[in-house]
Amino acid sequence: MNKRGQVTLFIIVAIVIVAVAVLSVTLWPKISDYFMSEQQSRAFLSTEGERLTNNVQDCVETVSKEIFQKIGFQAGYYNYSHLSAIDFSGPKVVVMYKDDNSFRINNLPSLDKIEQEFVLALNTEGYSKIDSCLNNFNDFKRKMDVLPSSRTITADIRDDDILIKTDWPITIKKGRASALLQQKDVLLLIPLGKVWRVANSVVSEHETQQREFVWNMEDFIRRNDFLLTYIRISSQNWPTFEQTLFFITTIPYRPGEEPYNFYFAVDRS
Repeated sequence: MNKRGQVTLFIIVAIVIVAVAVLSVTLWPKISDYFMSEQQSRAFLSTEGERLTNNVQDCVETVSKEIFQKIGFQAGYYNYSHLSAIDFSGPKVVVMYKDDNSFRINNLPSLDKIEQEFVLALNTEGYSKIDSCLNNFNDFKRKMDVLPSSRTITADIRDDDILIKTDWPITIKKGRASALLQQKDVLLLIPLGKVWRVANSVVSEHETQQREFVWNMEDFIRRNDFLLTYIRISSQNWPTFEQTLFFITTIPYRPGEEPYNFYFAVDRS
């Protein structure tokens, strides 16, 4: 009985030691606050704050790039439920069609509309993906207090790139020190402004004017050699000659740049 009692005691002591060790590791970041001077706390926040803003920037970039890739495949729309689509290796959104009076309707979104579609995508799923990417700051909350404010992320589409502006103040605290973090902007190397200008020429300057672009493509390419320096456009009639699918693809020329695709369709039937 004495041996059993000793074994039981050893087990209890071992469990207590392990529990104390686990609690020490878990709670030490918070306990250490009481032993840090304000200067030490500020130095800590400076390092961790930079790491936090970099993480936010990376996650915003990843999610924004995914959204714009999806928008590109869908003729500039995130939600195109109000439009029809032609199934050709996936849906190709029809941005020009004839109404009941045979007038040609142009539904190619403007650049402002595409920026609004980006915001819609963020509100629908983008913000939750960013939070998931950041793991809700759990890795940082072990070491300090993290207090995010409300956020607004917008896109400014330009000729050669897209500027993602992140308005998201985040307060961090450690011991007797605190800091307010402003987030960094993100630059996507997507020349959507130029891509849109090509698409707009196809729809607004040709198709809606009853000038089929495919018959004028060579002339367009010749007259717009500078605009098309790193852009390629091709077409495919499907399922009949009355419907044409257009595929605009960019050619990367900058470090870190990837090809970008912008697809849409016109229906003359």
